[in-house]
Amino acid sequence: MPGVLVTVKDKDGVPLRALKTNKLGQFAASTQLSNGTYVVEVEDPRERFVFDRVQITVNGTIMPALQIIAKSKRALDREKLAKEIFGSPNAST
Repeated sequence: MPGVLVTVKDKDGVPLRALKTNKLGQFAASTQLSNGTYVVEVEDPRERFVFDRVQITVNGTIMPALQIIAKSKRALDREKLAKEIFGSPNAST
């Protein structure tokens, strides 16, 4: 998705990199991160989609591409409403 905000945070939640995806939905950081564990958070400024947080571990090698899948906020809201109205499909009756 183009124009999505990507934030890389350290283990304490401190933002270290703030990036924006290009027209192809890609992003890259040109400055190397120190070895360690980080959290990648993605945010849609238009608030139409939500994304899972991704934990990565950097160990001095080039990382393979991350694929983070967008979830429709509208679909998630519908699912939540259906659970509130009809209950969980796994609930015993």
